[in-house]
Amino acid sequence: MVMYMRSPRRGTLTALLGALAALAGAEDAPSGGDAISPEALKAFGALPRAVGGTPPVVNPLLRPPAAPTANGPPPEIILPHPQPAGGAAAVAPADFGGFDDLRLAWMGGPAWCRIDADGNRRFTASRPAPGQSASVSWLGSPGLSASGGLLLGFTAAGAWVAADEGAAALRLRSTSIDLAAGFGLPIDRNLQCEVTPFVGGTRVHGRFSGAAGTVDLSGYGLEWGVRGAAVYTCEDGLQGGITAGYGGSAAGLDGSDGARYALRSEGLLVGGFIGLRF
Repeated sequence: MVMYMRSPRRGTLTALLGALAALAGAEDAPSGGDAISPEALKAFGALPRAVGGTPPVVNPLLRPPAAPTANGPPPEIILPHPQPAGGAAAVAPADFGGFDDLRLAWMGGPAWCRIDADGNRRFTASRPAPGQSASVSWLGSPGLSASGGLLLGFTAAGAWVAADEGAAALRLRSTSIDLAAGFGLPIDRNLQCEVTPFVGGTRVHGRFSGAAGTVDLSGYGLEWGVRGAAVYTCEDGLQGGITAGYGGSAAGLDGSDGARYALRSEGLLVGGFIGLRF
């Protein structure tokens, strides 16, 4: 008996010719798309095995079409749309992070004052008096999201008011410390808006001049109100902004004449500030 050995080269050539024939048959056959036939895929998959290699990794989008199901034809394979040049559109960050701001502000505006002594009205301003305020404040946040977040801070301020009504005159100066808790809304990475209600304590000194003479006043009181601001922060942390606030105060004052005075005041102040973000 004569036995013949099959040459590896001959097997490779046979596989290659078979693959080409399968491809030619796929191109001649009528088809509604560009799918590669299962015979061609199997022929190409056999090529590496004929030369001792490993099977190729076939793109799952080029798998042979699935067999028809009982309910109808197989599902159509839909190729993904190409990505636009430059990649996907940038998504706005959801978290702007926390911050600590140190600010120096000046504000000015109209103020209304009234003084009662032992239940009797001593002074009431019929028109607003000019007021001024200078302050240093810290304002921070544990973290602002794109929809806003909590603001916490405190302010140390000094204020001056000069009011005249006929022959009477009132001069007041005060120092105060207040605490604030409010809401901040970032417009972008550099610009944000703020609303911060506040409450605090104040120390008042003043002088009242009227028909009965001049009386020096001093005492303590409470103040309250709300501030709003728009602030722009540079990349290096320097910042500037505009601010407005409306507030009131109530203080019990001791007069140099031995009488007890009650002070009521309120005002609208507008100004600007500079600061540094840490």
